[in-house]
Amino acid sequence: MARHVLNSLSLKKELDSAMSVPGLRRISDGDGLMLVVRPNKQASWVLRYTEKVGKKARKDLTIGPWPSTTLRIAREEADKARKAVVTGEDPAASRRLTNAEVEGRRVRELATE
Repeated sequence: MARHVLNSLSLKKELDSAMSVPGLRRISDGDGLMLVVRPNKQASWVLRYTEKVGKKARKDLTIGPWPSTTLRIAREEADKARKAVVTGEDPAASRRLTNAEVEGRRVRELATE
């Protein structure tokens, strides 16, 4: 599959088109990276990948909201996640674990105050 299909001009054109149509829209940059535009006009970068071990299930990893997460940043984060998948890691599970650890620290800090 082609990678890096979008550039700033084509992204703007596709985004304008997606925002004018009701419903969920996906704008692909290739190799699983896409900008998902929701009906409320909010958009997020998502990487769709398949686990290499276990169930080999297809999963989506939210990389970040557009426009604060630029196309360049989304590509860099997607590359990191793809490398993790190749080594047998599950980037979505890793993120959930990291978020849980951060939340646990917050709870402990609040409990000690």
